[in-house]
Amino acid sequence: MKGLLVKPTSAAAKRSYVTPQGQAAAKAAVDASWKKLGGITFWEYAKQINRNPMWYCLAGGLSSSYCFMMPVGTPGNLVVQSSASIATSKMMVAGAGPTVCTVILTWFFLYFWAPIIWPDLTTVPFWVN
Repeated sequence: MKGLLVKPTSAAAKRSYVTPQGQAAAKAAVDASWKKLGGITFWEYAKQINRNPMWYCLAGGLSSSYCFMMPVGTPGNLVVQSSASIATSKMMVAGAGPTVCTVILTWFFLYFWAPIIWPDLTTVPFWVN
C-alpha cells in the first residue's frame, strides 16, 4: 500500500497521516469482519432457498435509498437541519414514519410489479444450483 490516491485539500486532512502499518491493520480488520459475514449475503441466501437473488438485491437496494431520518442522508436534509438548527433527534423522530412507510411500500410494490417489469425474476439463474 502506498497511501492515498487522491491528495487531501483541507488543512486538517493534510496534517493527518495514516502509516502503511495502520492501513494494513485496518484492511486486515475489515477483511476478517467481511469473512464472518460472507455466508449472509443476498447471493448466498438466494442459493440456499433456490430463488433469484435479484429479488433481494432490488428490495434491499431500493429500501436503503430512502434517507429520511439522518441529516447526512441527503444534501437536502443537511441543508434543512443546518439552516433551521433542527436537532438530529428531532429529525430522526420526524423521519421514522416516512422511512417505515416507504420501505413497506417498496417491498409491497416489488412483490407485485417486479415480475411484470423484469420477467426474468421468476426464473432461477443457472449458477444458483
